[in-house]
Amino acid sequence: MTIFGESKSKHGNLHGFGAEQVILVRDDATKKQIIDLVGKQALVLTIVECKGLEFQDVLLYNFFGSSPLRNKWRVLYGYMEDKDIIAHSEQISHPGFDRSKHYLLCSELKQLYVAITRTRQRLWICENTDDYCRPMFDYWKKLCIVEVRSLDSTLIQAMQTGSSSDDWRLRGTKLFNEGQFEMATMCFEKAGDAHREKWARAAGLVATADRVISKNLELGKASLETASEIYESIGMHEKAATCYIKLGDYKKADMVYTQKCGISRLEEAGDCFARAECWSEAAEMFLKAKCYAKCFSMCSKGKQLYNLGLQFLQQLEEHSLENSKSLEVSAIRTKYLDNCAQHYFERGDIKHMMPFVKAFSSMDHVRTFLNSRNLVDELLSLEMEMGNFLEAAGIAKHKGDVLLEVDILEKADLFEDATRLLLLHIIVGSLWSSNSRGWPPKRYAEKAQFLAKAKELAKKVSECFYCFVCVEADALSDVNKSLSSLNCTLLEGRKCANLLVELVASHSILDVHLQSRASGYKIELGPGSEDENSCNDMLASNQMSPQTLFYAWNHWKSIIIKVLSHLCHTDDPELNGYAVVYEDLFAKYFGLRKDGEGDRYVVLNMNASWLSNAGRNSLQQDGNRCLLGASECHSCAQCFWMNELSSVGFSVLKKLESIVQISPKPASWYTLVRTVLIIHEIAKFLEEPQFSMPKGSMKLRSFFVLCGRRFFELVFLVWRDGTKGSLSHVLDSPAAYGLIADSLSANLRPANKKLTYGHLGRTTMLLLHAAQLDEALLSRLLQYLGNNSEWAGFFRYFKRFLDSGRDRSSLIFNFKLALEFTLSVKWKDELDYISPGCYVGLMECLGFLASSCLLVQNDFMCCTKSLLVNMLECRTSKAFIDTCQVSKSSPDSDLHGLAHLSGRFIYETIITILTTKHMLQEWVHKTSCPSSTSYRAVLLRLVVTLYPLILTLSLGKCYEVTRNLVRNEVFKDLPLEFSKKIQDALKMRSHTPSNFIRVLADALASIGDHMVVIGSPKIPVICRNLNAYMISKEDLHDVPKIMALLRLEEPSCVKQETPLPEKSDGSKRPEEPSSVKQETPLPENSNGSKFKNVISGNIPVNVELVKIGISSKKKKSTDVLVPVEVLKVEGSRKTDSTGIFDTLWKKLDTFLRDEEGQKDARVVIQFLRDALPWLETGVLALVDKELDEHYLEEIKHICSEFEKLPDRRTKKLWMIYTRSGKVLGRHCSRSSAL
Repeated sequence: MTIFGESKSKHGNLHGFGAEQVILVRDDATKKQIIDLVGKQALVLTIVECKGLEFQDVLLYNFFGSSPLRNKWRVLYGYMEDKDIIAHSEQISHPGFDRSKHYLLCSELKQLYVAITRTRQRLWICENTDDYCRPMFDYWKKLCIVEVRSLDSTLIQAMQTGSSSDDWRLRGTKLFNEGQFEMATMCFEKAGDAHREKWARAAGLVATADRVISKNLELGKASLETASEIYESIGMHEKAATCYIKLGDYKKADMVYTQKCGISRLEEAGDCFARAECWSEAAEMFLKAKCYAKCFSMCSKGKQLYNLGLQFLQQLEEHSLENSKSLEVSAIRTKYLDNCAQHYFERGDIKHMMPFVKAFSSMDHVRTFLNSRNLVDELLSLEMEMGNFLEAAGIAKHKGDVLLEVDILEKADLFEDATRLLLLHIIVGSLWSSNSRGWPPKRYAEKAQFLAKAKELAKKVSECFYCFVCVEADALSDVNKSLSSLNCTLLEGRKCANLLVELVASHSILDVHLQSRASGYKIELGPGSEDENSCNDMLASNQMSPQTLFYAWNHWKSIIIKVLSHLCHTDDPELNGYAVVYEDLFAKYFGLRKDGEGDRYVVLNMNASWLSNAGRNSLQQDGNRCLLGASECHSCAQCFWMNELSSVGFSVLKKLESIVQISPKPASWYTLVRTVLIIHEIAKFLEEPQFSMPKGSMKLRSFFVLCGRRFFELVFLVWRDGTKGSLSHVLDSPAAYGLIADSLSANLRPANKKLTYGHLGRTTMLLLHAAQLDEALLSRLLQYLGNNSEWAGFFRYFKRFLDSGRDRSSLIFNFKLALEFTLSVKWKDELDYISPGCYVGLMECLGFLASSCLLVQNDFMCCTKSLLVNMLECRTSKAFIDTCQVSKSSPDSDLHGLAHLSGRFIYETIITILTTKHMLQEWVHKTSCPSSTSYRAVLLRLVVTLYPLILTLSLGKCYEVTRNLVRNEVFKDLPLEFSKKIQDALKMRSHTPSNFIRVLADALASIGDHMVVIGSPKIPVICRNLNAYMISKEDLHDVPKIMALLRLEEPSCVKQETPLPEKSDGSKRPEEPSSVKQETPLPENSNGSKFKNVISGNIPVNVELVKIGISSKKKKSTDVLVPVEVLKVEGSRKTDSTGIFDTLWKKLDTFLRDEEGQKDARVVIQFLRDALPWLETGVLALVDKELDEHYLEEIKHICSEFEKLPDRRTKKLWMIYTRSGKVLGRHCSRSSAL
């Protein structure tokens, strides 16, 4: 018995399944078998085909029988045992689950799931045999979810249900939509719907053709032809055309579209023309169908069609389109024009490309297209044609054509930008053209023309900008400039804040200085000459000095350092206020332009020498432009400027070195010492890590050595000649202090690396004078002295005194110990021992400090005028005096005793030296140097120091000391007049202190170093008419008045009036108000000498000047103002030349008449010494230039050579005597000139 009877039913209306029933089978083969059995009595689908469909009843046929698992379904028994679905007592054999063997089980279960879930109501599972289905059936039965029935008529009748036409039509539609055209055709047939039946049959044929045409072409074509006929028969012309297209019969398809479908199918018609490669017809058809993308796609198929597409675009522009179409056309237009333009560009046909480019919808599109293809010339022409000058200027900038950009900016009325760019071009051409190293600016023919054009453009901006440009143009011009004009340019650049002008002008001023000889520098300058105003005045007068060189160097250097700091700290907020200025200078100088907002620069000259190899390798080519990252630019610029600082710095040092080697004169001392400090300051700068160069360390070392040697030479040379005050400004400077500190390490003893005694003495002198000692320098001194040395103790208390003004007694005591220790060493074995002059200077200072202690107890002290002047200029002694004058100002105890103790040490030391003159001579000879004091000068200083100290501290009897000195022949080496006056004291009947004081005062006056008595003596030893200065303790508060009285020979008081330099505006500098006035002559005492008595509170502050007339055969009479103190007029003062030189010529007459004396070298040398002060005044040069410094230097040399002789009777002595006679002869022969 079967479900569908004995035979197949072709109609299925009497027997079979309805529209909501289906037979599900495993595969197509089984499906075909079932269809052959049941015919059209039931819908038959495979499990795969039924996905997405649902039915009321489902018959699942032979699922397990056709399963590839076969008897492996028995593995389910193991699952049932595990779940206790069947009892373990039931002995059912089954395999164990093995994933590798039973991997198909999962797939089978999924298919079973799909099949079961297709039914909404009833599910029938029909199997031919129960061998394979039994495990699953047993499982379902155990769960009581299935019913097992045998096939009988009752069941068959219950299974079959009927359906209406609508049910079949609905089911057919569902199957059609799922692509089950065969079953859909059957459904439409059962529904009596012929149209849908044909449609489904035709669709099935098309599906069959698509499936088999690749394997069976004939069958595929036959199916398509049949399908097209069916489609045409039911009026589905589009579907028919589709079949013709698949058959490749495009013309027939196009005929169907155009004839049967009308306007609605123009696009399909165009597709057919396109497939037939009828491009123009297809394009026209797509244009009519408004399928613009396809239309212009057809126009892109051939060169001859490009212009057709351009015509179509013009037609579309003439007709307004709806918004949606407008947007579509815009995109299509852009793409089409791009493609056409690209086509011509690739073929190099720029002429035919440009019409398409000009048709672009926006200028931005044009720029993008042309820029991306580097067609900058075409873009530039187009921009200029459209009047887009700013954009055209940008193109010129991109091309790297600066002059073209300037012209375009001018056309755009951007005159300021054009001017700045032209100036930048000029700078690059001046500094970085071929074979240029960045300096000096190179001359070239077009520069003047460019500068003139820059000025012309600047006039169109503003008057202020025009002035700004004129200053920069003048700085860059090739016109030769004087120092005055360069300085004017520098000041103008500073005034208008143009750093480039300042840099160029200051460098040019440096060049003038460096190219000039040392003899062209003015060095006869005093304090204040280094001030900015003074330097500007000198430069305005076309004069040079070491100070103006240093001024120009500092100005040039400071600008570079600021820019370097900016380059190193571009993000430093403190520099942001000036960042624009420094960035502008950096870019200008090196010819750079910022590349938009990026972190790159455009390098205008890629061959510029400032670019390092690394920087040049990092250049990025962008058309004609070269780009370099900001960090690389900064690095190259820093390297260049570091080299420039080093190179120019060493050039400045070499020039200053040649200047500082010039033989010093009194008027040039200040400048030479200041020049040494300048060298040291520049060398220190070049030594700094951020500015030092690897190859420059040895060169710098030589300059440091020069500074240390020459500084102390010059300073002590100045002090030796008694003009210490002229260097106060220099020695008080931080530069001098720094040099002193740096000189320590260069003056160490090789054996123990301790400071040499010579340099220790020199350093101590300077520190005492400046009254400066900070912790750093103290630490270095202690390092080089040893913490336990006597000098270490002195410097500790010296520092404490400077900080607090206390510990005076400790200062004096340790000062005395240090000097005592220094004298006790074996100085003959020392490499650099302290010189006698320096040691005497330190003893003078100690003696003065010790004597000053007496002022605390209202006592008095004696000293010489020169010593008081030195001590008032010495900051330490001045501070010491001030503390002594303050009543009860210090808790120091036993100052009086310390004063006597120190005085006794000095007294004994001087006596020891004076009584062993040979030791002093050897000492002087061993420590001699250009600035050292001669033997006779040291001897005189010792004697001059000894007597006032004895009087002040009552250390002994002056007459006995004098006899002792006579016995040791001390006075034979001292000035004759001084020696005679002192020795005459021994011939006096009354050996009273007052008589000796009078003699000592007159003797000191004879050598121009008057006695000074400070305080209120308690004993009547000071007579009223004493030839000395009397100064009360209170007067020491008014140092300027005392200095005005004592320092009558101050150079500033006696120098001739010289023309004042003009300022930059041409006016004369105003004269300084003179502090020198004529003073009423002091009364004379009985022996003709002037009284030097000064009453407290009535110290004269003016210096007495005398006008003298000097004449000669070669010159007319000349009036000269000369201080009385310089001339040392004895007796009645006269105003003619005979009176002035009376003393000198009397000595000359006496010497010439003394034939025996001329044979004594001592007499000759003494006369020359007496003549030296007169010759040094320079008065003879006013009479006759031939009596110049040459003879003065020769006489000095003779005196110096004489002092070096241990035995005045040697043959060398007579050689000197012979030279002396020749010199005297020259001077005597010219005596008629006076």
